[in-house]
Amino acid sequence: MRNHRIDLLRFIGLVTIVFAHANPPETLFQLRNYDVPLMVLISGMSFGLAFKPQESYFQYVWKRIKRLVFPTWIFLTGYFSILFLVKPTSENLDPSKVFDTYCLIGGIGFVWIIRVFLLVALAAPFIYRIFQRRKSDTYYLIALLIAFAIYEAARPIMDPLLPGRFYREASAIVYYIIPYSLVFGLGLVVPKLSARRNSFLGGFFLLVFGAIAIHLWQAQDIFVGTQAFKYPPATYYLSYAVGISLFWWVISDVLWKVIEKLSILRSGVLFIAQNSMWIYLWHIPLVKASSETMPFFPKAIMLLVVASTITAIQSWLVHQILISRTQNIQLKKNLRSLLTG
Repeated sequence: MRNHRIDLLRFIGLVTIVFAHANPPETLFQLRNYDVPLMVLISGMSFGLAFKPQESYFQYVWKRIKRLVFPTWIFLTGYFSILFLVKPTSENLDPSKVFDTYCLIGGIGFVWIIRVFLLVALAAPFIYRIFQRRKSDTYYLIALLIAFAIYEAARPIMDPLLPGRFYREASAIVYYIIPYSLVFGLGLVVPKLSARRNSFLGGFFLLVFGAIAIHLWQAQDIFVGTQAFKYPPATYYLSYAVGISLFWWVISDVLWKVIEKLSILRSGVLFIAQNSMWIYLWHIPLVKASSETMPFFPKAIMLLVVASTITAIQSWLVHQILISRTQNIQLKKNLRSLLTG
C-alpha cells in the first residue's frame, strides 16, 4: 500500500525543484530551498516501508541502477540526439560536457540530483541495518547528529586526502554520499516518531539554522542564503532544509485529508508524485528552451504542466503499445521501470 503522506511530500518536493528552475524571486528561492533534502528524507521513509531484507545487495543495487540511471541515460540519449539535429553547434554538445552529463557529475546540469539518489541508494541497506539494530530512537538520532558533526569537522582534513587529479570526481562522491545518507537515515525514523517529537526535531534544526544565519549576518552584514552552502551540502543548508521538511511531514496528514476531498487535486498530486522521475527529466529541456526573461509564475506553471503532460502521454503509450503487447513478465517490469514513474 502507498503512503499518501509520502506521496504528498514527494509532490511538494518535485514542484519546488521545478519552480526553483523558473527563476523565482530571491526571497521565494530561499524559502523553497529545502527540496532535494526533502526528497532524500522521503526516500528514507519509502525505503523503510518497501525494503526486502532477504534481497541480496547486488540485486538491490541493480534494481536501483535500472530505476535511476538507465532512464536518465535513455532520456539524455534522446535529448542529445534531437539537439544535434536541431542545433549541432550547441555548447551542450561539447564531448566533455556530454560525458560529464552521462557520469552525473556536471555537464548540462540538473542530473546531479540523480547522482545523489544513486549514492544514497548504495548506502541505504547499510544504514537500514544500523537503524534496525538501534537501542532506541533517541540514541539513533543522537548518533546521526554526532556522525554529521564529525563529517563537518573532518571536511577540512579530508580535502588534502582526496586525489588531486580526480578531486572533482572524488568530492562529488564523498561530500554527497555522507551528508545525504544521514538525511536518508533520518527519514527511516521520522514516520515512527510522534508529531510532537518531529516538531521538536524540526524546531531544533531551524534553531541551528537561525544561529548560523545570525552569525553570517553579523560577519557579512547581509543575509546569506543557504544556496551558498548547497554544493556540497553543509550544516547551514541542511539544517534549514531538514527543519522545513519535518514540519511539512507533521502537517501532511491534515493536508492530505483536505486534498482527498478534492478528487481532481488528489489525482494531480498522486500522478505527479508517482511519476516524479520522468516529470523531472522532461522539465530539463523545457528549462533550456524557455526564455530567461519569462515571468516566474507563468514559467513555473508551464514547466510543471507541460512536463507532466508529456509524461502522461509517454506513460499511456508505454502501457498501451509496449506493455500491453508484451507477454514476458520480466520484460513488462523492465519497461515499466525504465519508461514510467
